[in-house]
Amino acid sequence: MNELELRAYGSVAQAVARHAFAMAEGENEDNRDAFPDAPRPIYYHWSTSTFEAVADNLWRLRILRPLDQKSYDAYHFVFDCEVSVSNVVAERNAPNGPTLFELLVTFVDLFGDFGTEYWGFSTKQGVAFGAGGRIEPTLEALASIGYLTRTEGGHVWTELIAPVMRASYNFDDWPDPAADGQLQPE
Repeated sequence: MNELELRAYGSVAQAVARHAFAMAEGENEDNRDAFPDAPRPIYYHWSTSTFEAVADNLWRLRILRPLDQKSYDAYHFVFDCEVSVSNVVAERNAPNGPTLFELLVTFVDLFGDFGTEYWGFSTKQGVAFGAGGRIEPTLEALASIGYLTRTEGGHVWTELIAPVMRASYNFDDWPDPAADGQLQPE
């Protein structure tokens, strides 16, 4: 990764960490009671694939630390750094973390399915979004490496994001021209 890509990588990881932190702050008491001496908040992935990917990505980047690791699995995590510096932690640990592509798939899945309006996010092609939103710095970082363009109304995805969108099952808005006439997963 070049320097701009590494900064964008850290910014995307930080956005994912902020979302995970917001979720963890709203966790139920059962998870807190199971780990009374653990720092707060506790992130629990609910065995949902998107939240599992968040946990896996942030664990590999050493932003999250497992509380109940068994072999290669864990369900409950605490933040191993302040979210405000998670971008720096992600940049430092990028060689052990997910690829930029994998991290972007997690980012699109998370923000595209959970709290889209709250975070100011869209997976739609040709639709401006994110102006003044909570993740605008991340969108700016992605624009710096060509995934978005800036407009008066916010940011618009470029074709560079298309493989990520398709990996996130956004086929309606991001059809695969190579699959023309072929069935695509629903």
